[in-house]
Amino acid sequence: MNYLSVPNEYDASQIVGSRLTAEQDTSIFSFINETGTGGNLLAVLTKGSYLGVVYSYLVKNGQIWWMIKNPSPNTYNREFYYVKHDQSNLDVNEEDIYVSPEEIEANKPTLTETIVSTVLKVATIGVVAYGVTKLVTSVAVAKINK
Repeated sequence: MNYLSVPNEYDASQIVGSRLTAEQDTSIFSFINETGTGGNLLAVLTKGSYLGVVYSYLVKNGQIWWMIKNPSPNTYNREFYYVKHDQSNLDVNEEDIYVSPEEIEANKPTLTETIVSTVLKVATIGVVAYGVTKLVTSVAVAKINK
C-alpha cells in the first residue's frame, strides 16, 4: 500500500475521488514517462488553483502521480492530466477521502457511550421543558392576579 501523509496517514486509494488544490505552484503533465518523470509539461498552476478531482493514481519508481480529471477539458485539450504527489504542494479536501465500512465500524461509539449520550440529551430536554413550564405558569399566574 502507498501510505501518504495527507495530513494523516491515508492509503493512496482513499484519495481517489477527492478534490485537490495547489498549495504552491504545481506543474501538470500530459503523461508520465516510463522513468517516472512527467512528460510534456502542460502548465504550472499557481498557488490556490483548483486542480480537479483525483480520478486514479500511478506509482512509477516509488513516486505517486495523481491522475486528475480536468475540470475544464477544453483547457489543455484533454480530459485528464497528471500531478506529482508532493505533500507540501497539494491540499486534499479531507471530507472527500474514502473511509471503508470497516473503519467506520471500528470508530463507532460503544453501547455505553451511546446510552450515556442519550440519557444526557433526554435529561437536558427535561430540565429545559421544566424551566419553560415554570416560566409560562408564573407568567399566567401573574396575569390572572392582576
